Amino acid sequence: MRGSVLGADLVAASRTGTGRWLGLALRGEAVLGAGFSVRARVPFYVLDAQRVRAGLGDAGLAVKYSTRLRPGGPELSAGLSAEAPTGDARAGLGSGHVSLAPVVALTAPVGPVGTRLEIAYLAALGSGHGSGAALPPSIGDHDPREVDATFVAGWRFGRGLWLRGAITGALSLESGPDRVGSRISVLPGILWRTGRVALLATAEVPLTSARTTDLALTLSSAWAL
Repeated sequence: MRGSVLGADLVAASRTGTGRWLGLALRGEAVLGAGFSVRARVPFYVLDAQRVRAGLGDAGLAVKYSTRLRPGGPELSAGLSAEAPTGDARAGLGSGHVSLAPVVALTAPVGPVGTRLEIAYLAALGSGHGSGAALPPSIGDHDPREVDATFVAGWRFGRGLWLRGAITGALSLESGPDRVGSRISVLPGILWRTGRVALLATAEVPLTSARTTDLALTLSSAWAL
């Protein structure tokens, strides 16, 4: 979808040590013109870990610049995303720190398959990580410094229907027993898109012992303005 977009993500997930949770994230992206856009995301979680807790998660904001390398060809984008510690870290709903991540991405068709490769360097700022504070594992936990990569491919097989697959990886740049660690997950899914509306159902399945979820099921919706 191009142009400004409103959307929502509904997720059901679990992780050993964190618990089980339901999440609803509201998001929006506004096109500013000249290739620039800004995106915001505000999540809300209900977490069941020994006792039920509910509240706001860590809110995110991102700015991106995109350009076509040639008419009808690949699209290159670069930007900066940030997360604020709006979630309660001691309840496991947030990280307890500010996160910054410069991101570069390339979107390109390969025959009948659409592909996207995204690489980010994620850095945690402040005392939430590495401070010795006894914070519990949180939803969306990560290491203070890591390199994240995502590769997505989609193949259209019917009227408005796409088979979609993704593989995500995180290379931890930290050492020590408290780190999350390097990890890989696969995300099979199916996308339905028509007119201004899109629905995407995915499942996140970790392939490594280091993980941020044991299993996550997500239903995403988007509406182009």
